[in-house]
Amino acid sequence: MREQSRESRVPLALATYRADNCVSIYLPVDTGEEGQPRNLRRLRNALTRAHDLLQQRPCAVGEATSILATAWTLHDAATLWAEPDRGLALFVAADRLLAYRLPRTPMHHVVVDDHFHLEEYQHVHERAGR
Repeated sequence: MREQSRESRVPLALATYRADNCVSIYLPVDTGEEGQPRNLRRLRNALTRAHDLLQQRPCAVGEATSILATAWTLHDAATLWAEPDRGLALFVAADRLLAYRLPRTPMHHVVVDDHFHLEEYQHVHERAGR
């Protein structure tokens, strides 16, 4: 994983990044030992959904798999799950994987576009500031 943060502002690198296939994933996270299996299942389901969405775009099957390969390693990333917050935002493209812990529970969704979807990221942090 290239970055893991609790940064509240949208990083400029995310806001300005453009590519053919940018995957934005928002996951609610359950805390405690009993939440771990649910979190991993949500991650698996979100990555499977992202793969399906990538295949609906002008993206070869091998390319979809390649784009998501580093994201699949998060399944076993002990540091990511050791101190979970209320949510997780993942931003994945062919040349990057960024993971951000979120202080509030986001709406669960997966989006593939030519840019990262950051509205939920901002919304979660605005709610946390109240």
